[in-house]
Amino acid sequence: MTWALQLLPEAEDDFDSLPRREQDRILSQLHALRQDPHHPGTRHLFGNLKGCFRARAGSYRIGYCLDEARHEIEVWAIGHRSKFYQVAERRMKG
Repeated sequence: MTWALQLLPEAEDDFDSLPRREQDRILSQLHALRQDPHHPGTRHLFGNLKGCFRARAGSYRIGYCLDEARHEIEVWAIGHRSKFYQVAERRMKG
């Protein structure tokens, strides 16, 4: 079963700010997540981000949460690994 995918406005802004090559990688990973949001390469997050996941797309990370009952993926952050977790912490607190 394919999962529904929703990008929050912040994640859309993150995506739009990336170079085209990286956008293509992210799109490929988002497609894979729609097929299986628990596929290899995804990880549970911890601390303030507990209950959410991250997926790798090259040097970039995609932060998302799942609504298992509705089969929905909510993407709340996309960013370079060097700053992803700092941005993720701020967004989840705010």
